[in-house]
Amino acid sequence: MSNLKKVVKLSDIAEIRTGFTFREKVEELQTGNAYIVQIKDARSLRDQTYSQSLYSDDLPRINMPAKINAPLNIGSVLLPSRGEYYRAFYFLGRRDKSLDLPVIASSQFLILFPKTKELLPEYLCWYLNQPTKQHELSNKSQGSNIPMLTVAKVSSLEIELPSLEKQKQIIQLNNIWEEEQVLSQKLLKNREMMMQGMFQQLLKGSK
Repeated sequence: MSNLKKVVKLSDIAEIRTGFTFREKVEELQTGNAYIVQIKDARSLRDQTYSQSLYSDDLPRINMPAKINAPLNIGSVLLPSRGEYYRAFYFLGRRDKSLDLPVIASSQFLILFPKTKELLPEYLCWYLNQPTKQHELSNKSQGSNIPMLTVAKVSSLEIELPSLEKQKQIIQLNNIWEEEQVLSQKLLKNREMMMQGMFQQLLKGSK
């Protein structure tokens, strides 16, 4: 059996398009008719959840423009294309299906969607977030003022494509790792609150 790795160009296994370009400043609304994904919100959610998964429930809402590219599909991978933050996200849709509004990704993202059953989107997201690929994406960015990733630059990215079984194993292991990070942070927060209580007791009891 051959031990050679299967390496393919990203454009051969995934569709790549840009998000929607807003001509005016995005106005967030409590009762908007669509959700909006921007880098600042996606990054904030990652900092809170330690997860590469993205749910529309957690996003702000806006009124959807009349003319717009196709709304975001479940299973899409969002890759930031502006600035110096290139951590990818995997869009899972809405937890509560009772209010299933469309989701718009801003032009701050490139939208990747597998065009072959040999590629799981969760695996693609995980792979793009690996240190070596993050470094490569950083090198591919261009622009004197604001670094930017273009469709052409990302299309040439080489992706290791293991079997579906191995992809599933990697995803499962990554999910466990994300859960462990959340639990660790909760333990640290609880410990911090306990220590603060002890400090206050010591201060109150001091002479």
